[in-house]
Amino acid sequence: MPEQSARLGIPLPLGNENVSRQAIREMLQAVDDHAETIAGAQAKADAAEAAAKGYADSAAGSVAGAVNNALVAHMAESMPHKFADSGVTYRYGWKVVSGELRFVYEEVV
Repeated sequence: MPEQSARLGIPLPLGNENVSRQAIREMLQAVDDHAETIAGAQAKADAAEAAAKGYADSAAGSVAGAVNNALVAHMAESMPHKFADSGVTYRYGWKVVSGELRFVYEEVV
C-alpha cells in the first residue's frame, strides 16, 4: 500500500492488491484517529453560533442606532417633508397650536 489519502493519511490499497484483515484494521484505526468527537463538533458549532450572534447583534445594533438617529432628527424638524408641484418645491409638517393640529408649509427657495 504505497499510497495514502491526502487529508487523513489513511493507507489506500492499490486496485491489484489483496488486503489483509490487519490492513483493514489499520485503515479503520486511521479513520477513527482523525474523526471528530461529538464534544469537539459541538464546541465548534457553539463557537460558530456565538460568533454569528455577535456579528448579527452588532450589525442590527448599528442599523437600529442609525434609524433611531434619523427618527430623532425627523421629529426635531418642524417641516421634515417635501413635495413638488408645477416645478415649485414645498416643505411641510404638522404642529399643535392651542390643542389643535395644524398643517404648515412653505416654499423652498
